[in-house]
Amino acid sequence: MVKVSLWGGLREFTDGNSEFEFSAPTIHKVFLQLIEQYPGLEPELENNVSVAVDGQIYRDSIFVSLDEEAELFILPKLQGG
Repeated sequence: MVKVSLWGGLREFTDGNSEFEFSAPTIHKVFLQLIEQYPGLEPELENNVSVAVDGQIYRDSIFVSLDEEAELFILPKLQGG
């Protein structure tokens, strides 16, 4: 199972839950499963997050393949200039 952790203010969309486990072959499938459980999270996942898989950060790469034992961290994108 892929271990998923939500960071920062993303927890407000999941009733305070921050850790999940999913069987998913891609980041996209993880997102779909999260949205199914927490529909309010969808706008954030579409535009406002960065994803780290096993320590490597991916931006706009939701079709990255995941190993069954992967650790996925979903983080709010940093804003600023």
